[in-house]
Amino acid sequence: MYDNYRRHLNKTIQWLLKSNHTKGGSSAHFNPVNGWSKPYPETTGYIIPTLIEYSHQYEDLKAKQVAYNFAKWLSDIQHETGYWNGGLYPAKKEDPSVFNTGQILFGIICCYKEADDLKWRKSAQKGAKWLADSIDSEGLWNVGHYTGFNPTYYTRVAWPMLLVANATGDDFIKDKAVQVLDKLIKRKKANGTFWGWGFEKNKPAFTHTIAYTIRGFIEASILLEDWDRYGSKVEPTLEKLYKLSELNNGRLAGAYDYEWQPTDYYSCLTGNVQVALCLMRWYQLNGDLQLLNAASKLIEFVNDTQFMNTPINALNGAVAGSKPIWGRYMMGRYPNWAAKFHADALMLFLELSKKKEKEWSTAEL
Repeated sequence: MYDNYRRHLNKTIQWLLKSNHTKGGSSAHFNPVNGWSKPYPETTGYIIPTLIEYSHQYEDLKAKQVAYNFAKWLSDIQHETGYWNGGLYPAKKEDPSVFNTGQILFGIICCYKEADDLKWRKSAQKGAKWLADSIDSEGLWNVGHYTGFNPTYYTRVAWPMLLVANATGDDFIKDKAVQVLDKLIKRKKANGTFWGWGFEKNKPAFTHTIAYTIRGFIEASILLEDWDRYGSKVEPTLEKLYKLSELNNGRLAGAYDYEWQPTDYYSCLTGNVQVALCLMRWYQLNGDLQLLNAASKLIEFVNDTQFMNTPINALNGAVAGSKPIWGRYMMGRYPNWAAKFHADALMLFLELSKKKEKEWSTAEL
């Protein structure tokens, strides 16, 4: 299994490196008809930690250098007030984006921790400060939406704010992030779903945004060293996703409504591996090997869809938005964030599995 997972990981990372756009950043997606898209600042930001983690685990200097180049590009296009625009680059107009700014912070603060360069600290703090200043007394953002409301997956904006706050000692940013999380945790329904965790208020949510929501709460609780505050409250949601994963042998539906009714004609591959990451993070806290087993099934489902040896070079290592490719999520495209989360899930699974195997070997001695 390890060798097979490593092969898939290498292919995914190589594909991410191929997405490096000549204008800077990572192309948002590849389409067999239209080719590579323009670069996407949002996902370029959170691809950076993936490349740096890979460089650590496998001593790949090229991956680290590309990550640094991505971060430099992002810093160069940051608005002087701290935010980043929404959408692909170049933006047609000034369009401050809460979510994009948050996702870019993942990469900038990662580079600061890695290289201890004050330019990264300044950029990250400026971006997080813009986010914090834009939060109103209710714990909501009053600017920078592309959905028309504050979706619950903004937990994934509060999470990088906490990373910046921890790295810089900025209590104002930390307090504002907590204010957002305290607001969003109240949206939980009795069955473990959350109001507003999709792109539209009252429509089924892709597993992509469902996992965004849950992961934000998990990581925030870990950073705050207070599992009860948010983490324990999403355990019923994690339990439901675990059961759905097991019942369907690693295939989650593309989307679910507030009653857990599936949109089942396709699977959102990005969401599949993101849910695997959530289950593995929970496993790290409670040690339940069933969670690791479920994560492996979710990952293997995506592995089976990945191009490993095709004459079209740009497709080697690619992960589609949906299975089948005409599914509603990123129809006909191979997004860079699908590859990012696939790589993250593979690296974490390999790390946890090898650690558990070592524990068993030691116990036998």
